[in-house]
Amino acid sequence: MLSCVVPLSRHAGPPSPPPTRRQVSVCPQKSRRTWRKQSSTTAKPNYLVYDSSRKSPPGFAVRVGARAAIYLVEKMVRGKKIKIVVGLAWGKRGGEAPIPLDKAREEARAKIATAVKHGTNPNKIADEIEASELTFGMVWDRYIADLLKRARPIKKNSLDSINEARDKFKDWEDRRVRLITGQEVLDRFDLHFYDRGHKTAVEAMGRWATAAVNNAIQNEAHNAHSERRVPTLAYNPFSILITKKKYRDNIQLERDYKAKGVRNPLTFSESVGPFLVAAWAYRKKNPRAADYLILDLLWGLRGDECRSLKWREDVPDEKQHIERWVDIKRKVVFIHDSKNRDDHEFPIGPFALTLLKLRWTDRRRGVPWLFEAKMPGSRKGLIYVKGGKDVDPKDEENEGGQWQTPSGIACETGHYGDPSVAMDTVRERAGIKVVRRHDLRRTFGAACEKLGLNDRQVKRMLGTPSEAARHAGPLHQPGVGGPLRAHGQD
Repeated sequence: MLSCVVPLSRHAGPPSPPPTRRQVSVCPQKSRRTWRKQSSTTAKPNYLVYDSSRKSPPGFAVRVGARAAIYLVEKMVRGKKIKIVVGLAWGKRGGEAPIPLDKAREEARAKIATAVKHGTNPNKIADEIEASELTFGMVWDRYIADLLKRARPIKKNSLDSINEARDKFKDWEDRRVRLITGQEVLDRFDLHFYDRGHKTAVEAMGRWATAAVNNAIQNEAHNAHSERRVPTLAYNPFSILITKKKYRDNIQLERDYKAKGVRNPLTFSESVGPFLVAAWAYRKKNPRAADYLILDLLWGLRGDECRSLKWREDVPDEKQHIERWVDIKRKVVFIHDSKNRDDHEFPIGPFALTLLKLRWTDRRRGVPWLFEAKMPGSRKGLIYVKGGKDVDPKDEENEGGQWQTPSGIACETGHYGDPSVAMDTVRERAGIKVVRRHDLRRTFGAACEKLGLNDRQVKRMLGTPSEAARHAGPLHQPGVGGPLRAHGQD
């Protein structure tokens, strides 16, 4: 152990950079504003420098590391020696700013007093207080931050749904979660469910709020366990929605859907034929929109999955596993990262293949999209990148960036965005009263069942895998999907 005095400079704070062993060994011994160094013989900067000034509390020191120096104070509390971190003295430590020496000494004294009073590290007490004082707004912020940091980050649509749910509680942003009562939750739920009739939206609101608070409870449980204390946040007021059975079950949902007429798949005896005839005729006016509606029906894809497809020839080999593409040579469609986060691959049948060949003949060189945007200036499905980061193209300092797909394929034109006008036009020409975009997917599912496919095969074709489907090969492998192949696949 080395023990000697190191004079401090007149400014508030320890020397910068930290004192070397040479500086420690040659310093004079008379200054009152001094540091004592405790170190092993290692040359690496990882040692304690104790403050021997009369202004500092006993045990006050600086832990000198390679990138930062941290103020701390040592204190015997109820027979146990504890080290209390006071703050940053020098260097970088997250977003923390260095504090002056005099202020650090004052904070050290305050922390010692708190430690003696409560018999524990005051920083642990602060963690407990923070958990008990969490506001609902803080809970939302931390939940979203955790979702974005997952191995599979939350998708934009789900994030939009969370923000919509949060907006229904905007007057609760500053409410402490532990003070929110179950009755208040029930009253807020009933306001939207019964008075305003927002049944689906309020159920999503309740589930997202429950998940956000559960996330805070779990985080506090982990922190409390590591600090060997009792969690200060353990009750979720939104769990009362499950206790009181406020959410509709499947039977109630189907009844409400039928009453509102929101699910209207095409029928094979009456509307499938007229829809296809009308869509084919509409192709003379708008081939992009007509082809989209026909292929969406033949493949049963979700809207964005179909609109964001690219030609396989325009997708680099190293990006094929993170893109959505159509390969007319291999007769395969690949959907990366579908709604349920799985990849979805399926074969192309004769009718769809013929339509794709027509589109391939008319495609515009340099545009990878199967359905490119109607307006050349559209940027649907693209991001603006400069310096390897997604930035705002409207900001002048970002001038000179590049438009590209999220996977990094350079492209100046986005993909087809809104088929609403085309859907209404085809529906009217076919004489169909009501049909929505997702009804095409429902029609595809009904067609699979009508062809005699079993449940596993239907789920694979819809891209909604069951546990059995997860471990099976592609649906177009030999020996799989017999009824489908018997009907010519389309």
